[in-house]
Amino acid sequence: MRTPTSDLPRFIPAVIAVICLLLSPLPAHAQSWQFPLGEETTPDEFDLVFTLKAPSPWPAAARLQVALCMRDESHFYYADFSGGKVSLGYSASGKRFALSRPVALGKAETYEVCIQRHASLLQLVCDGRRLATAYHDRLRGGKVAITASGEVAVDELTAQPIGEIHFDDDYTRSPDDAGEWELLSGEWKGSGESIERPKPELSANPFSYHVHAEGKALAVTGYDFWSGYRLRAAVKPAAEGAVGLAFYLTNPDNYYLLRWSHVGAAEGPAGGRLQLVKVQAGSWSVLAEEVDFPYRIDQWYDLTVTVADGQLEAYVDGRSHLAARDNTFVRGRIALFAEDCDSAYFDDVQVRGYDCFSEDFSSADVTKGRCQPRRGRWQVKRQHLYGAGQASSGQAYLLAGDPTWSDYVVNAKVKLKNAQRVGIVFCYDGPANHYLLRWGRTQDGQGLRELVRVADGKEEVLATAHFSPNPVRFEDIRVVSHRGHIALSTDGRLALEAADTAFTRGQVGLYVEGDQQACFDNLTVRFPQAPPLPPPITKQFTKEETMVNWASPQASWVKLKDGAFRYSLPIFTDFRADVHLKKLTEEKGKLELFIGADDQLKGGARLTASAEGGMLKAELSVGDALVASGEAHSDSAAPTLVVERQGDTVLASLEDPGGESLLLAQQAGGAVGGKYVGFKRGGLSPTAGRIQVRSRGILDHTFSGAPTGWQSGKGLWEVYDRWPCFRGWSWFGGRDESGDPKNPTLWCKDTWAGEMVLQVWSGLIMDMDHEPGYSDPSDLNVTICADGKNLCSGYSFIYAGDHNKRAKILRKDTVVAETDKGVFINPISPNPKFHRHWFETRIHKVGGHIEYYVDDKLLLSYDDPDPLPGGSVAIWSYNNGILISRVRITAEQRVRGG
Repeated sequence: MRTPTSDLPRFIPAVIAVICLLLSPLPAHAQSWQFPLGEETTPDEFDLVFTLKAPSPWPAAARLQVALCMRDESHFYYADFSGGKVSLGYSASGKRFALSRPVALGKAETYEVCIQRHASLLQLVCDGRRLATAYHDRLRGGKVAITASGEVAVDELTAQPIGEIHFDDDYTRSPDDAGEWELLSGEWKGSGESIERPKPELSANPFSYHVHAEGKALAVTGYDFWSGYRLRAAVKPAAEGAVGLAFYLTNPDNYYLLRWSHVGAAEGPAGGRLQLVKVQAGSWSVLAEEVDFPYRIDQWYDLTVTVADGQLEAYVDGRSHLAARDNTFVRGRIALFAEDCDSAYFDDVQVRGYDCFSEDFSSADVTKGRCQPRRGRWQVKRQHLYGAGQASSGQAYLLAGDPTWSDYVVNAKVKLKNAQRVGIVFCYDGPANHYLLRWGRTQDGQGLRELVRVADGKEEVLATAHFSPNPVRFEDIRVVSHRGHIALSTDGRLALEAADTAFTRGQVGLYVEGDQQACFDNLTVRFPQAPPLPPPITKQFTKEETMVNWASPQASWVKLKDGAFRYSLPIFTDFRADVHLKKLTEEKGKLELFIGADDQLKGGARLTASAEGGMLKAELSVGDALVASGEAHSDSAAPTLVVERQGDTVLASLEDPGGESLLLAQQAGGAVGGKYVGFKRGGLSPTAGRIQVRSRGILDHTFSGAPTGWQSGKGLWEVYDRWPCFRGWSWFGGRDESGDPKNPTLWCKDTWAGEMVLQVWSGLIMDMDHEPGYSDPSDLNVTICADGKNLCSGYSFIYAGDHNKRAKILRKDTVVAETDKGVFINPISPNPKFHRHWFETRIHKVGGHIEYYVDDKLLLSYDDPDPLPGGSVAIWSYNNGILISRVRITAEQRVRGG
């Protein structure tokens, strides 16, 4: 959580000083600085908060200047309040430079002011309104000083240090323990859902937070100074009404809200409405909404909001649905929300710091501080930005953002118009050092895109691509800069790719060449999250011999005959492998990593990591050719070698608590098109369990959190005890008491297409307290390529079907393969090989060829002359309750949320 840097109790925000200061009126000519914090200096990032009092109308002689990051009386940033307006500026060697134009404060006698210094961002907020923004990186930390003249007063000045925002809550505690939440309204209580006496040490995920809301219910946590974050929570509405997440909350009458409400009949497919709402002084206004958004009772959903730089976005199950721009609130706490809802559940609340830059050029003042013209002519007209050089061969640069920014994605709409060339600047470290992606028309009328590295003022073209220019149409431009990997996409299609490590951080900007104008709109900068780590697994499960096939870290790896290990799933998209090492000064040897190889780790690229004397050297080879190398030193007790495939580029870096060292970034010339990753030890110590592979193309669920990626088709899916005789050993599963036959069915919300692999570890719920323990042991089943509603629309794989008589493959409702070998052996409670066993189902589909494995043995195969297209995955049983300990899915194409 972003917390104050102090040793005070967790719930008491720390400040450098809290001073109630009332300045006596000073003569108009007075310029002496007052230091209300004494000799204290601020850290690099902080919020300066105070109350400003001034008569209305603002007196002509009244003026307040607030200096911050002050090194001496000649070097500082300042906010200048005069004439009822405020502006930001910078003082260097006694000279002052404006960073923003003067903006009216509004008509009042008391103003709540917050000056934010976050990295190189300098931002002034008054009464919740963002009035001025600038990016400047000359000064970090320092003293705070003020000088005033006329009838102005400053009260309750506070300097609040800012740190990392990091908050998690999975509600693993007693029902009446509110933890860090302040319960403002509603009835809130911890809940184990279906488990009477949950044992977290033996369970996948037994806890959640329940609310009963008559009217509005709010449970609040966090700090008032939180600014720029991503808030995520699992939410399950269990009744009609509304649920949601509140953010930037200053009090119960002022906040933003993601609100999801039920609309329609309680029975059947109920509609819903998803809204981004601003609650100001108790009044509600809708900023964005989506109607006819399905609201299903008793289903878990992943609700996420991001807020930074006046940009609000809302996601459901990983898909973006709403966006709005608003600067009413710029910081505040978070809250769980429900309204007129008899029952709802929340789980897995997570808050992380989030940054972005978003500019739609709706204000003509954007070039006066927020964006910095460095060359050429820039102006805002009709809510678009226009730029041109000063002469026919002149260049125009406009910059934005923080010089420390790295690993980001730049988006913009760009229209060439009559300019010679236009482009995007990134990793800008001054006019002599940066990257430039530019494009324009050649003399023969064709289009040419170029990636240019400007180093020490000299240009070098790194990559080119031809295109068909259309100068009167906006192109959607996307530039990715990630650890030396550079990619340009236009209108959603990859246009150019390269690898270069000269610059990895810096500002972003826009570029025009020639004295004719080009047009720009919607410039944004975002910082993508790394792919998710493998899911957590209850520690006790990793110790159980009967669970080693799915719970141990080694379960994701296959040992080959030559001693190498291959990741068990094919990977069709970009991926990252984190290799956790021991202290390098104590290591000597090497480790080979295979990237984009075949299932025997042949072909692809090979990265050899060698350690000696605290140094790690990385060498990348394609075939017999060494194509790149790099080295770095680390004294850390536990450094991490990070290896990535991004498109055709292989990247390697060494990470430790001191930072990150880029080892290499190299295009592989198309050699990494294989589907497998592996490693072979040669003295370095990592085992398979200390190498974590992650990719957005892989779904890996242990149901250690709420099952937001799944929805029930039939039955009630919750956490259940597996054995009545051993209470507390519990996993996620489904029962169906609704009719005869019983058919609990769970559907994955994502859809999958192309080559795919599905792995499921499952078992039956014991439904009898006495021997044999199972009334009809049968049917551990899965379906792929279905429509998400009907099991008979895809391929189904039946294990121990027809009352434990056979295994089958069905294409829709037709049996296409079967065997009497796919059955349970002695399926009774005294038989531990059945009673405690987790059965692994593995399906591999390549085109029309399908293979069906159980416990790593090929059971059936089928070649379909008319293969079904991709679709949904289901896990189900027939006349039984089923438990699932882990699911893994990978495919060539994955669509989030279906």
